[in-house]
Parts: sequence; structure tokens; C-alpha cells
Amino acid sequence: MASNDVSTAGGLASWAGVGSLSLGIFAFIIAEFLPASLLPEIADGLHVSTGAAGQAPSQSLPAASCSPR
Repeated sequence: MASNDVSTAGGLASWAGVGSLSLGIFAFIIAEFLPASLLPEIADGLHVSTGAAGQAPSQSLPAASCSPR
């Protein structure tokens, strides 16, 4: 009887790992692809070209890397 309880608990822990991995992958994909799909709207709102709007996040990288933690 005790071995059945252990296998059930192990199975639930395995599915919790699968769920958390799936959520992490979903968040990574959204963080990578959503800004790229919104670039034309961002560029129109800022009245700049799409290329300039695309380079705006990379221009803040030097300032962010030099800031104190």
C-alpha cells in the first residue's frame, strides 16, 4: 500500500515539472517573439521607422549593463 502512495506522489511531482517547464517555455517564446510582432505598431506610435524602433531596446543595453546592482 505504501508503494502505491509513493508512485502517486512521484507521478504528481513529474507532472508538476512538466507543467513548470511548459510555462517557462511559453514565457520565453512570448518574450522573444511578441515584441518583434509589435514593432510596426510601436514604430507608427513613435513616428519612426520600423528599424529604429527595433534598435531601441538594444540601445539601452550599455546603460543597463553599467548600472549598479
